[in-house]
Formats: sequence, C-alpha cells, structure tokens
Amino acid sequence: MKISEIYSSGNDDGIAFTLLALVGLLFVVIFSFCKNKIIYVIFAMTYLLVSTLISWWTESNSFTNLLYTSIYHCQNNYLLIFVLGQVLFWLLSICFIKNSNDVYE
Repeated sequence: MKISEIYSSGNDDGIAFTLLALVGLLFVVIFSFCKNKIIYVIFAMTYLLVSTLISWWTESNSFTNLLYTSIYHCQNNYLLIFVLGQVLFWLLSICFIKNSNDVYE
C-alpha cells in the first residue's frame, strides 16, 4: 500500500519524508531515556524497521534515486542534513553499543 492510496492524492513522496522526520523525533525522546544496551538495541531495530517500512511507501522507482534527485538536482539541503543526521545517529549508536557499560536501573 502506498501513501497516495491512503490519502487519495498524487505523488506524495514528500509526505513520506515528513513522516520519517516525525518518527525520528518520536524516537529521539525514546532514545534519550535508554541507558541499557539491550533496550537501546531493541528500540534501534524498531526504529530501523519503521523507517524502512515508511521508505517502501514511496512511489518512486527507488528510495536512493529519490534521495539523490532531491538533494543533487533540487538542492534540497534539509534532506541532505536529515540523511547526514541519520548516518551520524547510526555511527554513534554503534559506538554506544560497543563501548558503554550496561546500566540496569
């Protein structure tokens, strides 16, 4: 099912990006309270699953092609900042999982 089928409109790839940003903001609040590695990994995998499902809802040929076109040809700098933030989040998550001590509270 595509987002345009839910809202009965045309190409709504912008709604998918907005929904990704809102899900990211929701998970920021959740991640800020995670001190245990196991709970953090569970929420990180849930976030990855939800964001992947949202990216599959786009109507474009491929999500990476849509990102490239939006950033390079349309000069959508906010999307570039969002993608760089996602990469930074996953790199810092890997560092947190590898280097932190478990805190059970």
